[in-house]
Amino acid sequence: MRLGNLLLSLTLLSAPLGLSARGLDSIVAALDSLLPFSSTVSYAITLPQAEEDILYSVVLSEASADQWLIDWSVASAGQTGWTARTGGDFYNYRNRRLQEIHSGWDRQTLPRAQFAELLPTGIADQLREIAGNPDRYTYEITESATSVNVSANRLSAGRTDAEFRWSFDPNRLLPLSFSADYNPGAISSQQISANFTYGAVQSMTDINEDTLRQRYPDAFTNHRQSNFAIEQMRGEPLPGFSLPLAAGNGRLTRDEGDAFRQPTLVILLESQSALAPELVAEIRSAVDRSPVAADVIWASVERNPDSSVDLLGRLREGETALIGAKSLAADCGAAALPVILVCHTDGNVTDLSIGLNKDTATDVIQMIMKQ
Repeated sequence: MRLGNLLLSLTLLSAPLGLSARGLDSIVAALDSLLPFSSTVSYAITLPQAEEDILYSVVLSEASADQWLIDWSVASAGQTGWTARTGGDFYNYRNRRLQEIHSGWDRQTLPRAQFAELLPTGIADQLREIAGNPDRYTYEITESATSVNVSANRLSAGRTDAEFRWSFDPNRLLPLSFSADYNPGAISSQQISANFTYGAVQSMTDINEDTLRQRYPDAFTNHRQSNFAIEQMRGEPLPGFSLPLAAGNGRLTRDEGDAFRQPTLVILLESQSALAPELVAEIRSAVDRSPVAADVIWASVERNPDSSVDLLGRLREGETALIGAKSLAADCGAAALPVILVCHTDGNVTDLSIGLNKDTATDVIQMIMKQ
């Protein structure tokens, strides 16, 4: 036998059957290069003693490592939700509540989102953890003509407490499937399986609050829980609007950047709130006592003109009453009402106050005097 053939034979005999030449590092690098990424995932959870699996339909969109969007639904339960990260900001919508966490505003760290482990960066993070913790994980990489597979066991006190398996397309290493078994062999065992499909969803190259607001207007208009966005209105132009006058005699229309004739208070309120009469009294007291003249726009989110008319009575000079202002409140980012916006004559919001307190009138006077 020739020397070259002998060496080749010995090499083949020494390589474990099915073992791929690829390492975890090369798979991680390939996953990091997949962005922007999009996929639809069929995701099933099998629970012990449950008669049926919980079946999710998940849509993944990842523009970059810190810009991604996850839509999910459970058809059998009629449930839907979504989670997004836009840089240092985090949004989670479920059960008709929009939770927000913003870096620089909230002290809590960004939580790990459900299904984020299916994103390419999420898979890459898990594989990095496996590679970096040989005392806690064992793994094997195998390759066939149709897939590259990573199988891993997680150890606890020397025993396997979880088994994982990922399969990837052998060309680009696109994720094809994922499965996990937690507490394998035990009565409390829980299995997860996920299968990826491609082509039905277009990749997103930029994911930010503006794109989310356009995609989910109801969540931002009706179910927001954080006042972060309204706090950022200082120095920004008041959004344009066209809203009905409460008196029923037309509309007030303003474009963004339109000037006011003098400093103007824009009051976003619920006219049927129990505190609304006190709010009106405080605002009117502040305007009367202010050494700087100011106009007032009462913008009630309700569409019923009667509730606004009953609350405000006869309008005073410089006052305008609008109804149906929910869209304006959403455009300003108001999650809770009332909100008092103080606008300069150039149309920019110079200051604001959220809620009602014993010093509201004094605070409003001070904000007006800053003009």
